[in-house]
Amino acid sequence: MTTAAPQSQSASAFEPLVLLQMVCDIAETGGGVSPERISTRAWDQARSLSETFPDAPSARRICEHLDLSWEKLRELAFLPSAAQRIALGKALNERQGSWLTPEYSDYVLALVARRVGVRTLSPSAYRVERARMLAADRRSVHGGGLRLPTEDQIAAVAGSWDRALGHAGLSPRPARGHQPPRQRPLSIVEALERCYEHYETEPTSVELHAFAKANGIPLSRDRTRTWASYITEWKDGRRAAGLPVPDGPPPRHLRWDYTQNIGAGRPGEQRRRRDQPRDDLIDWLVRYLDQLRPRQHSTERGYNDWAAGQTGAPSSSAFDNHGGWAALRSDAQAELRRRRLTGAAEPRTPPINLSDMPGQRRRRPPTSLGGRQAKATLGDFVAAGRLRGDETLIGSYKGRSWRAAFDSQTGVVRVQGEGEFASLTGAAVHCQGGGAVSGFAFWGVERDGRVIKLAKLWNPN
Repeated sequence: MTTAAPQSQSASAFEPLVLLQMVCDIAETGGGVSPERISTRAWDQARSLSETFPDAPSARRICEHLDLSWEKLRELAFLPSAAQRIALGKALNERQGSWLTPEYSDYVLALVARRVGVRTLSPSAYRVERARMLAADRRSVHGGGLRLPTEDQIAAVAGSWDRALGHAGLSPRPARGHQPPRQRPLSIVEALERCYEHYETEPTSVELHAFAKANGIPLSRDRTRTWASYITEWKDGRRAAGLPVPDGPPPRHLRWDYTQNIGAGRPGEQRRRRDQPRDDLIDWLVRYLDQLRPRQHSTERGYNDWAAGQTGAPSSSAFDNHGGWAALRSDAQAELRRRRLTGAAEPRTPPINLSDMPGQRRRRPPTSLGGRQAKATLGDFVAAGRLRGDETLIGSYKGRSWRAAFDSQTGVVRVQGEGEFASLTGAAVHCQGGGAVSGFAFWGVERDGRVIKLAKLWNPN
């Protein structure tokens, strides 16, 4: 029995970045053609080979929806993610007649900041509130006409997100800690010179890497080059500078112990943290895939938004050392299918999320009002006897902690040293410096010497 091919969706059902990811993914599965030069006909034929986007619209429909040529789409699809977002923002703004002016960008940023109740905005916080505003506009009687730029379009107009914040009169995003800037990794030639400075002997490849590891020196490796070519380049440089050139490594019984830390590292140098095991990353991706709604596609940005609200979840950058986002997602999809077939998948019980994050499976706790399902408020906590109106809320993030008072009638939260916020989530986003966060998962109260989160306080089981 043959299985009917999945029906194609409309291009308007996907975000522009998802469409670019779709173009790249299907082009790479096409086979027999260079993905960067694939034709629309070959791309359409390759759609049936894609496990991720089996219901992709045709190349022609994507071009019509974005109003971009196929050549431009291919160019954007294979750009690095950061450059892709900026380039897409510029392309869409040019296509739409440059409707997004710096003045309108400033107005939108200030408006969203007031709605959220914060003095600064991260791109993810803006993206969340933008989705809410557009959804509300579509539900209104004369809706559908609201134009709100994406965060990438705003960054493209101003040059960067932080510049856009400054132009709009908002506060800069808080710095992530106070660590000194990391120096770039050393090339093999630079590391050879550093090693020779301390030992005055030529190391072997194994010895050089042992030296770098022991002294905390990050190395950049070009696997297309041979060790002999590095040695030749290093020695030629020393000869040109009139410095002595060793003949080669000394006899084995006269060699140094390169595994000792002799203080050859310099301030700001830091080796990369140990890679997270591949199985752990697959497990996180399985959890992310399992909470998606039917017909909701998985994206790298969607994963990062989800991971920001999960304790211990790595960002997608951790996937780079194991084949990248696409490779691990494919393995995670296969693992999720296996778990569901064998009944080994965990029950879908995502954490309570009261911030209306798009893309999240929301399970809201019942209030005390007749047992109906509704969004809990601070007043509901007080009315249910689970919170006192004079209690202090406690929140923490990356070693910092905040204390706040609240008004159970209005929902206003006053954070010590930070100001007033219209909601728990607005206060949490400000303290955390942006990102996806639920106020009920961020704030808690002290009970018996330990802090109990509000989400747990409401539903202890």
